[in-house]
Amino acid sequence: MKRFGLALVLAGLLAAAAAPAALGCTTRFAVYDKETTVAVVSPGVTTQNGSVISVRRMVQTSADASTSAFVTGTSTAVVNLDLDLATGNGKIWGAEVKRPTAYPHGSWQCHFSGTFVSGTWTGKGSCDGIGSLRGWRYTADLAQVDPFVVATGHVFRAGNW
Repeated sequence: MKRFGLALVLAGLLAAAAAPAALGCTTRFAVYDKETTVAVVSPGVTTQNGSVISVRRMVQTSADASTSAFVTGTSTAVVNLDLDLATGNGKIWGAEVKRPTAYPHGSWQCHFSGTFVSGTWTGKGSCDGIGSLRGWRYTADLAQVDPFVVATGHVFRAGNW
């Protein structure tokens, strides 16, 4: 009986030692992406109330140059923003479809939001894979670095962190 107990203890120790290694094997790739606006397809609707300008449903196309084939390609975004022209402060949000060249049967369905401070915006984006990218996620910190929007984040299997 002592041998059986010792075997269970050893098995438990081996399992405990292997767990961090197994958790460390999640499928996750670092991504750095520079998105350049190619065209404003639709200017959307712009209104102004005092010094605050509001844009709704502006549609623009972009080219994505990334360190990852998961992201390099083209994208179309629908952008909304409220910007106080007197302070340069405000908010930005919207949705985007990214079409990576390496995955012609896949795309990313994305949402983003952020804030303007002194006329420059930063934010966060989150994307779910569709088609051949189903089951994958892409999350990133976003920053306006004229003339680009720079995304720094990760592509990973959904459910794996």
